[in-house]
Amino acid sequence: MRWRVVAVALAFAAPSAAVAQSRAAYEELQTFSGVLNHIRLNYPDSVSYAELVAAAIRGVLRSLDPHSYYVSRLEWTKRSALERGDLFTVGITVEDVEGAATVLAVVPRSPAAKRGVLPGDRIVAVNDTAVAGLEIQTLELRLAGERGSKVRLLLERGPRLEPDTFSVTLKRDPFEVHSVSVVRMVDSVTGYIRL
Repeated sequence: MRWRVVAVALAFAAPSAAVAQSRAAYEELQTFSGVLNHIRLNYPDSVSYAELVAAAIRGVLRSLDPHSYYVSRLEWTKRSALERGDLFTVGITVEDVEGAATVLAVVPRSPAAKRGVLPGDRIVAVNDTAVAGLEIQTLELRLAGERGSKVRLLLERGPRLEPDTFSVTLKRDPFEVHSVSVVRMVDSVTGYIRL
């Protein structure tokens, strides 16, 4: 008899805990909604709910670990087209270095190489839109586009306090990417391969 009483007590305790947890989640969502509405109404620039919610989702996923990130349907479609070869790039690899979108590598004979873009250059703007705070995956998609289309980059080179700033317009075109760029023999026994 004692066992049945315990089971009944647990059965009644479980729903109240779930209800309390659900109520707490609802209150947190109300707080979040209130903050979004306050920002939308009082922020000096106009921002849409869609922009705010996407930014919030990105922030939540970024806070989990460095490998979790949000990709919108439009970005997913564009990334898929890029991977299939339907879109073209300018031939640079970009990474975040101390908060700046920095050119890590330039593919030889690519549009970027032909226009003098160098590793270490920092991207300030793409088509007159600042890229500060933009995720690298999103920046890479902005650099990609239809064959023959153009993209304008504002770049910084040199020290951060007094950089040289310059602009280049790059035409998105196909180019060959080789995993091995240099192969030669140093002597009769030792070979050199650049990957």
